[in-house]
Amino acid sequence: TDIVMPGINGGEVATRARLIKPGLPVLFISGYAGPANDTLPGGGGPSDFLAKPFHPRDLSEKIAKLLPA
Repeated sequence: TDIVMPGINGGEVATRARLIKPGLPVLFISGYAGPANDTLPGGGGPSDFLAKPFHPRDLSEKIAKLLPA
């Protein structure tokens, strides 16, 4: 989810999604400077951050890192 969106931010999206599926991995994306990984919003569960613009390979690597083996 993008961190900055109109109407709702990515942290709130992650929080709401994790109410439905606790521990859901979340990849935050933003064109702005991102938070340190230990301060990512969304409470609980694995999270990571990817800055825009990014290469598809970087996206693939982040997703692979977040998903269970």
